Amino acid sequence: MKLLQHVEGSSPPRHRSIEVAAPTVGRALLNFGMGAAEARLAITGQTGITAASVVDAWRLVADSANHSADEHLIEDLDVFAGYIVPGVGFSIVGRPRNPARLYGLFHVAWSWS
Repeated sequence: MKLLQHVEGSSPPRHRSIEVAAPTVGRALLNFGMGAAEARLAITGQTGITAASVVDAWRLVADSANHSADEHLIEDLDVFAGYIVPGVGFSIVGRPRNPARLYGLFHVAWSWS
């Protein structure tokens, strides 16, 4: 992806083109099974990921086999990404904010750059 960057102090005003890598994105399902306080998911096949990459994950509001899109929206669920393995991938973790256990499948989306 190309962006234009303003060159400070140039007269007349100039811009230069810079290359910016577009993030890699995807979606997946977190599986809490019959009831768990945490669900983990390995995202693999990310050969370009490095230890310096920035990863992110969030809930995706969509129907799953166990939960409606509305339940995805209102469930008290934290989703985060981390545990990068360079050249391989990273993990997504989901945890309820209260001590209750969650069950079933929740849609998540992820990105890294």
